[in-house]
Amino acid sequence: MKIIVFIMIVSACSLLGQDSTYKKIVVLPFTGSGLAESDILTAESIFNFELAQKSNLKIIPQEKVNLKLEGSNCFDIDCALKTGKLLGADFVLGCKLMVLGDKIIVQYFLMDIVNLKELVRDQTTSSTVEDLEVVMKRIAKSVIITAPLNENVEVGTIMQKEAETPLRRATTRNFGLAFGYAFPQEGYGSTERSFTFDLRGGYEMDDFAIGMLLGLRKGFAMNIYGHYLFSRTDVSPYLGGAFGFHWVLNEKNFFNDNKRGDGFEITVCGGLRVFRTYNFEVIFNLEYIQTLNDFNSRAFVFTIGLL
Repeated sequence: MKIIVFIMIVSACSLLGQDSTYKKIVVLPFTGSGLAESDILTAESIFNFELAQKSNLKIIPQEKVNLKLEGSNCFDIDCALKTGKLLGADFVLGCKLMVLGDKIIVQYFLMDIVNLKELVRDQTTSSTVEDLEVVMKRIAKSVIITAPLNENVEVGTIMQKEAETPLRRATTRNFGLAFGYAFPQEGYGSTERSFTFDLRGGYEMDDFAIGMLLGLRKGFAMNIYGHYLFSRTDVSPYLGGAFGFHWVLNEKNFFNDNKRGDGFEITVCGGLRVFRTYNFEVIFNLEYIQTLNDFNSRAFVFTIGLL
């Protein structure tokens, strides 16, 4: 019986400890001018859903917030802090949407109620009502990481106005070149290292990249590659592989007609893609290549490229 009571007490304490990690946030009713009420409510709903899905913040129910506000608009700091304190919250967020010509200006702020500190205050522009979906997701991310909008760009959340700038922060098809060195392990003759030059072309999705490589690597290589991309942000590590054909130039080829320097090739690779959200990328690539020829050619290849 004592053991059961002890387990119950420990479980209760554990639950209390878990609850204490969840901080509360008041999301003030979104205000707006020149925009349909249904569009404002939809934007607010998208924001709340995204925040609830991707953070540990506990959103205080809107009914309780409305009860405290008694139908009045609340966007200034004093009102926000007062409302947040009355509801026992840790943070409070206010957001306003305003139409200016063909654009929608979105302003928001995030306050730390306990420390009376402004954590984020930012403004962005939505080119269309439909673009508000992406804007709300970006604002939710801004709240979660407590950083301005321009610091949380990632592939798949590019706003239309960002896509229209010279650096579009968007890419699908790509083409480029890379250069570096191959470091033979076996089957390349007496060469300790050799210069390499690659041409690459492919197609990039949110989490994967596929393409073809043509390379001068102590001979001629051609393969098809696939990469898994671990991040949608500007710096994205990746892992992948390739399969193709490699004719290895080995001086032994000329002295032994019975051995072939060409064969199918298997590649394991990894590296970094930098500036992923722009219309160009810098790629740092490390490969281990195994050519299935009579010389059992194996090498490490390091290249730096621009796509």
